[in-house]
Amino acid sequence: MTVQALSLESFKKMDYLAVEKYDLPIELMMENAGLQLARLIALKATKNSKITIGVGNGNNGGGGLVAARRLAAWGYDVYLDLAVDITKERRRQYQSDKNN
Repeated sequence: MTVQALSLESFKKMDYLAVEKYDLPIELMMENAGLQLARLIALKATKNSKITIGVGNGNNGGGGLVAARRLAAWGYDVYLDLAVDITKERRRQYQSDKNN
């Protein structure tokens, strides 16, 4: 089976359509992306693993923070490699819903 990769432009267009045409909040998209990333990492990691997540500026950084929050809540040893300071908006992604 062949898997076709999407271009950066295609991803940008999908994000734009999701927010502008279908009224999906960007925060919800980051939350879902972060949850899926955390699930994928949890499939490969052990509880003894040290997990480092690189976080930059932008929505992907928000997804990375969500993944870190989820993994830490599930008992994994998580470290953040911050390329930039976490903004107030991104801090919410890391701090929201502490009960996952």
